[in-house]
Amino acid sequence: MVDLFTHSGFWTVIPAVILLVIYLMLKIKSYDWKEVVVKGVLSCLFITCAIITLLANKTYLPGWIIVAGLVFGLSGDILLDLKYVCKEKCKLFTNLGFLVFGLGHLCFIAAMISVVPNGTDAHALYFILPVLGACLIGFAILALEKPMKLVFGDMKLACFLYSICLFSTPLYALSFSILNNFTNQFFVMMFIGGVLFAISDLVLSRTYFGEGHETPIDFVLNYIFYYSAQFVIALSLFLPVSLR
Repeated sequence: MVDLFTHSGFWTVIPAVILLVIYLMLKIKSYDWKEVVVKGVLSCLFITCAIITLLANKTYLPGWIIVAGLVFGLSGDILLDLKYVCKEKCKLFTNLGFLVFGLGHLCFIAAMISVVPNGTDAHALYFILPVLGACLIGFAILALEKPMKLVFGDMKLACFLYSICLFSTPLYALSFSILNNFTNQFFVMMFIGGVLFAISDLVLSRTYFGEGHETPIDFVLNYIFYYSAQFVIALSLFLPVSLR
């Protein structure tokens, strides 16, 4: 197998970095349809990366499920950005964005579960504990609402449900990595991608539900972690995915 850095899918990262810099510069100054278009093109690159990697490595079943998750990510990007453009429909686009991103994480989880062979020695706890852990984190986030100076308001349920989907991704990847003694790099990369995604959304929660956090540094950190997560997940398809 060719080295990752010489793989054609990897080189979509370069134009993505350039577009990300342009997008951040535009968003810091103002926000309109121009920024939505730039971000849409930028998000298309991690989908392109995944498809190129998928076809090169022929990881078809989990691969196409992950591509679907990335497409949900692109859709969520657009929906959440529309809240800034169509401010009178802010709540609608926020809820839709959470829903679509949640579906994306469910796709990532389904892709990982799909490559666990039937008849494996995996105990049921490897499948149950990640969900329980994600639920506990969701409850903890709600409990820490005031200490973190956040105001979820009527978005509490949506935030809780999304938290379960969000944190289940890295926890399932960690669970299956432990199951395979960390020898399967596909799950390791999915874990890294999931953690980066979670960090991005924790930063984003400050700008959505906190006060005084809609600063350039918050936007920059959010998008750096977010796009790093999406490209790590896309490039995970470069690696063998089966536990066999």
